[in-house]
This record gives sequence, C-alpha cells and structure tokens, in this order.
Amino acid sequence: MQLVGPPILRGCLLSLSLPAGKPPIPPTKPPLTIPQNPCAQFFFAVNPETPPETLISLLKKSWEYDHLTTLKLICYLKVSYTEGFYVAAIWLHKNHPLTLACNLREFASIGSLRDFPEILHRLVNEDGNAENEKMKIAKRAVCKYVQDPTYRFLHERVSDLFADLLRSDIVTHQSGGAGAGADTLSFAARDCPSLGSSRDRHTLLCESIAKKVFPRESDLNYHGIEDVHYAYRVRDRLRKEVLGPLRRVLEKEMQEKKQVQVQDCTLMFMKKAYLKMLKMLKMKDTANASKLQEYYQIILSMILKANGKKLRCFPSTPFSVIASLQERTLE
Repeated sequence: MQLVGPPILRGCLLSLSLPAGKPPIPPTKPPLTIPQNPCAQFFFAVNPETPPETLISLLKKSWEYDHLTTLKLICYLKVSYTEGFYVAAIWLHKNHPLTLACNLREFASIGSLRDFPEILHRLVNEDGNAENEKMKIAKRAVCKYVQDPTYRFLHERVSDLFADLLRSDIVTHQSGGAGAGADTLSFAARDCPSLGSSRDRHTLLCESIAKKVFPRESDLNYHGIEDVHYAYRVRDRLRKEVLGPLRRVLEKEMQEKKQVQVQDCTLMFMKKAYLKMLKMLKMKDTANASKLQEYYQIILSMILKANGKKLRCFPSTPFSVIASLQERTLE
C-alpha cells in the first residue's frame, strides 16, 4: 500500500521510492530480572503471595550479606506486607533476639505498638495448639514466660515500652494544660491489649504493664499483700485510671477529626457548586437554566445540612449567599 495524499497533490510529481523489503522491527527490551544482590532479591521477590519458607530463605541470605540493610527491609515489610513482617520478626527473635528487643521503639515508629502484643501472642502459640480454656491459656502463658529466657526478655521490653508511654501520657493528661490534648499523647492506650482480651489472656501483658505503672513502693496499701491480690488490684487500676481516661480522649479526638474531614469535604463541594453557578449566571445562557436550578438545589440542601453555621469558604453566611443568588435569579 502507498499513500497518495489529498487531491491537491495529484498534479505534483513525487519521486519517492518505497524501500525494499519489510520495515525494520523495533528492538524489544530485555525482560526485567531480579538483581543478584541478596538484599535486593529480598526486597523485590517478597510479596503477599510469597510462602513463609521462601521468605525466610531470602531473609537468611540477605542477613548474611548485609544485616543492617536487612533490618531496614524488615521494617519496610510492615508497610507493604504485614504478615511477612510478623514472619520476619519471629525469625529475628529466634536468631537475633537482642536485635528485635532492643529496637522496639524503631519498629514502633514504622508500624504501631499493637504489633508487639501480636508477636508475643504468636510466640506463645507457635506450635499451633491454641487452648480454649482460660486455665490452660494462663498456664501456657506463664510457662512460656518462665521457661523461655529470650521470650521473657522480649516480654519485659514490650511491657517497659508500654509502661513508659502510659505513665507519660497520664501525667500529660492530668496536667490539663493547653497542650494536653490528644495530639500530645501516644497511642499506647489504644494499642495496649484490653484486660481479659485474647491478647492479654495469651500473654499476660497487662499484668506486667500494670505492675510497672503502679509498683509496690508507689502505694502503702500494696505492702504485705500477696502477689495474686497485688496483680488483681493494679490490673483493675490500670483499666480505670489509665487506659479508660486516655482512650476516651483519643476516641473523642478521632471523632472530631472525622467530623472536620466530612465538613471540609462538604464545604469544598459547596464551594465548587457555588462557583459553577456564578459562572452560569455570568454567561446568562437560558439553555443552562435547568442546570443552574440543579446547582441551586444542591447548594440549598447542603446548607440546610450545615445547620446554618458560618462556613469558611464563603465571604458571608450561607443564607445571605442564597438570598443574593435568589435575587439575581429573579432579575
């Protein structure tokens, strides 16, 4: 096939010869391959479909090649592949327990504090024989804590972190200053297991945290009582005096943020509709009369939902805006 062009070219003599043979085929790009660097292999090859055995194999090679980079990649897993992060964290605990236990704050800055109760829970039930009876669950948790020194060390570091943050948060909350809002609090109260929850029953983490928040020497009433009664009192006190108040503050702040987000979205929608209507009014196009009325009804309904409150994106109150628009429409 040969191009002839528009009719204006019919009187022209075009001495253009077609090239012989088939047109050249553009070169294809070689397929992407995973680099031979073990750290890069661990980064690129691990995804939510990767089996745990493959993940651990890649993790071992990457750790032997560069343990510092691998530690950063484990933190990255928390963002990209949560289940893979737990698998890698348990491997790290079994092979390099101090590395995990001494970097809890760094791991928390990437993910959340609730990851640590989850890791402890998986370590207690790693054989897959999870009990249902409360007595057996408590016995299993105590035996794991007493018989496994590496687990006990991690358990203590996790409870230390929660206790430090909760003590700081409750002092900030009780101070009642202008800057004592939820923005100044950590999420320790939110991420701490609730008393009697599954995470608490399998790890007994709340007992350890409560004893550090309220040590025996902090109250004379704790002197001379049995450990069982002491543990019960401080657990109940942790729930009433620490977790309860802090969680109410955090929940209130979250609800206020959600309301602000919804209101901002509503205001933005109203502003766009308002500007669109003004544009149509300036055009004075009778063909867009129905569309103009539609935008008018949208703004009117949104303002009624706003309960007549003054909105930041309008120069005056909503009702004055509607009144002015109505006057212009009548004109």
